[in-house]
Amino acid sequence: KQEVEKIFPEIIAGACETAKQHNLQVVVACAPLIKDDFFRQYTGKFSFTVVHEHVFEFMRYSRIGIIKSGTSTLQAGLSGLPMVIVYKTSPLTYAIGKNLVKIKHIGLANIVAGKTIVPEIIQSELTTANIVKELTGILTTPGRYEKIKSDLAELSEKLGHKRASENCAAIINGVLNAG
Repeated sequence: KQEVEKIFPEIIAGACETAKQHNLQVVVACAPLIKDDFFRQYTGKFSFTVVHEHVFEFMRYSRIGIIKSGTSTLQAGLSGLPMVIVYKTSPLTYAIGKNLVKIKHIGLANIVAGKTIVPEIIQSELTTANIVKELTGILTTPGRYEKIKSDLAELSEKLGHKRASENCAAIINGVLNAG
């Protein structure tokens, strides 16, 4: 609930503004146990569809995504979905985490790739304007969308198909121990 309260209003405003500018439909994918009304209480006037099932199919067939940092960024990356990774927590929690873990990225897609494939918008930078700017940049900058798709395709190769979770864990462990 706290994550939704902290980041969803900015995400949905950014998604809806981008959708209006680029003729897209906004779909919010979430866990089956979360009711649609839970999201709607934080959104005001914005129109969107909530889906609870076939989330990976939606990722695979979506044009672009706004994905909260966590395992979903890796899932979206493996689905080939160009995205913006977002995250915001309390300033104290962020300060403690930043001091404990010294890594360049927060999104698993970027961590596993070992480079910035997709933009990350975190903490005070997480605004509607920044979301719209990054999404629009991906959609309109010549070659950027295709480059992201190409780089995301390499994630699957890097992780391997049969031992993806083990390979991912090894990569993350290496990054954390090197930092």
